[in-house]
Amino acid sequence: WVVHYDSTSPGAISVKPDRAPDHDGWYNHAVGIHWSGSDGLAGIASCSSLTYAGPGAAGGTVSGRCTDLAGNASVPLPFVLSYDSTAPTLGALSLEALDGLVKLRWKVVGADQLRLARSPGKKRGSSSEIYAGDGGSFTDRKVENYVRYRYTLTAEDSAGNTMQRTASVMPLPVLYAPRGGTHLRVHARP
Repeated sequence: WVVHYDSTSPGAISVKPDRAPDHDGWYNHAVGIHWSGSDGLAGIASCSSLTYAGPGAAGGTVSGRCTDLAGNASVPLPFVLSYDSTAPTLGALSLEALDGLVKLRWKVVGADQLRLARSPGKKRGSSSEIYAGDGGSFTDRKVENYVRYRYTLTAEDSAGNTMQRTASVMPLPVLYAPRGGTHLRVHARP
């Protein structure tokens, strides 16, 4: 008779994700996580493997283990990850065109950084970033009347998720009298 006996849990357990974090230490879409190990007696039968797609957390933990052919399971080995796949909430981009300037306003939740680009851009460029920060408004004083400007606001969170809003406007000079050739009704206010 040959008897095989193994009461020892698998050792040298390790864990590895499919890829590096997507943005600044954060995963922002599903990632596969795989545990592996070795067993000097019976050999490894199986190890945990999963695809993590939430919930979102900073420094969240998932655990896995390996089991040998004798049925002994290893101590769970944790894997710590930061995960967020939800883009910031960005309301409408409100524009008010005045004489030689454009006032912009927005509401944002969950963003760490905002970038505002305008086209046409500065110095006759096709597009330029004109604002970066975390505020809720900006006044663009470097515009010309009778030129249509397109503004794109991008909100980004710490995990690299983004949301954009775009709007267009044309600043016009203040009109102090009716334009030439304009016909006004009787008692109309100029």
